[in-house]
Amino acid sequence: MIEPTLLDYLRAAMQLSEKKFCEAFPHPVLISREVYLSEAFQEAKTRAATSPKANRPLTSPTITDVAPVLAVRPAPGSQGAEVSLGRSEECDLVIPHETVSGTQAVFVQHDEGSVTLIDLAGTNASRVNDETLEQGRSTPLSDGDKLAFGDCIFVFYSAPGFYRALRPSRP
Repeated sequence: MIEPTLLDYLRAAMQLSEKKFCEAFPHPVLISREVYLSEAFQEAKTRAATSPKANRPLTSPTITDVAPVLAVRPAPGSQGAEVSLGRSEECDLVIPHETVSGTQAVFVQHDEGSVTLIDLAGTNASRVNDETLEQGRSTPLSDGDKLAFGDCIFVFYSAPGFYRALRPSRP
């Protein structure tokens, strides 16, 4: 399955109501902030697209930049509300980058819609908004949080938060 790109999500947000958008894309997402991930995602399960301007940071993705968008959802056939992230092929979200641990972290989706992150890595600690996470401790996530796993940087959004971030602000 080929994952939607940032442009695909943007088009959907312009055409759909928030409710319909969240029904079509119910999972939280991670937006890549760095294009150097292009090597890491070429054959990964996530099949994230990469920018044609390789090895240059994306300061703010535009519709001409195809930023990787990773849906935070369990791998097909997995059970439960936990989504593992790491370099290992056993993880739900695979980021085969040398600075990411085999199993780096776990996202936990709660019934009321909130999401928390638990760092599992001893060597390459995860960070939220530049704060290093304590290993094993659950940290709540909010829309727009900057997440770092090793040298790989993402921005986190819930489905409704992502819809609102994609919509133009009204005066």
